Amino acid sequence: MLTLFHAPWSRSSRLVWLVVAPEMEEMANALRQQINFFGFLTAEIEWDGQLPASEAPLAVLCLPGRETADIEHQQIARIRST
Repeated sequence: MLTLFHAPWSRSSRLVWLVVAPEMEEMANALRQQINFFGFLTAEIEWDGQLPASEAPLAVLCLPGRETADIEHQQIARIRST
């Protein structure tokens, strides 16, 4: 599932993907608020979710949990291949 967040006053198209493990949701919310504060648009993607078919993001931040840390490199390779 893909969820887009943005600061209400921001008109920027600078996109940052947050690829988040379920147990890292609280940290992702705090990080998303900070990123949005500086005018970036964020897209939160579930760890095993579909990647957006949009333009390439400015940055991709992976927040793996204990159970997903083993496959973090596979997730990064999947993102790079898009």
